[in-house]
Amino acid sequence: MARPPKDTATRLIEVIAAWEALRPQKVFYGLTCEEFKSAVKPFMQARAVVIDLQARLQQAIAERQRSLEDAKKLLLGVLSAVKGDPGEGEDGELYAAMGYVSQTQRHFGSKLMRQEK
Repeated sequence: MARPPKDTATRLIEVIAAWEALRPQKVFYGLTCEEFKSAVKPFMQARAVVIDLQARLQQAIAERQRSLEDAKKLLLGVLSAVKGDPGEGEDGELYAAMGYVSQTQRHFGSKLMRQEK
């Protein structure tokens, strides 16, 4: 049965381990084992950073998902309060500045669309 393909980092680790254990003083491809380890160190360090960042990204995504419903509830509550505030309302400047279409714009927009037909 064929061995499954391994990633480069796994191969590097295996090669270094075998080289150190069986032929630590032998030079291959013009490199000692220590020189080889030094040469592949940037790759291994970058790989470790990527693994760490991937784990941190997954944690951040999970945290975002856990807090999403609370954020939505708070958003809807604030929007309802702005719409219900006598000094602001659904037709006010604040509501429009928050990215929502005011009642007047909605009314005139739909009226214009009917006239254009």
